[in-house]
Amino acid sequence: MSIKATVLRLLRRQTFEQYQIIEAVSVFGQSVTANSPDEQIALHEALSASRFVIARNSMPSRKLLVDMGWSPLDAAALFILQWCRRELQSGRHHLYRGVLMEKGKGYRRVFDTCVDCLSKAGHYDGARAEHERNALAEAIQQAGELTPCI
Repeated sequence: MSIKATVLRLLRRQTFEQYQIIEAVSVFGQSVTANSPDEQIALHEALSASRFVIARNSMPSRKLLVDMGWSPLDAAALFILQWCRRELQSGRHHLYRGVLMEKGKGYRRVFDTCVDCLSKAGHYDGARAEHERNALAEAIQQAGELTPCI
């Protein structure tokens, strides 16, 4: 670990596990290619939000790396996946019910990349990966419903 990284970790009061996963989020982001500006924005927001979530709570990071033996990159993919799922289920990235805007499609692409990463690492079997994708597709179908203005 470089001196700069050590100083930043100490100033932010992050555990070593948090620091490892935050670094892995950056590595994950470099491995994903965005095809459009909207996908690039969705990827950037997902990475930034995941770093924030990781930095604010040390327990999940410690549990994944120490207790469960995951690699930092796999843990980063899980945090990013959870953020993308939360955003897509919110309905904020829908044109109308069940139809995503371009930015929402970017979140969906990042989500699928995370599922693929976790599948390749052996944390998700084929059934679990398919369940994650189907559950998200169902949530997207139900989210984005127009609400009347009163």
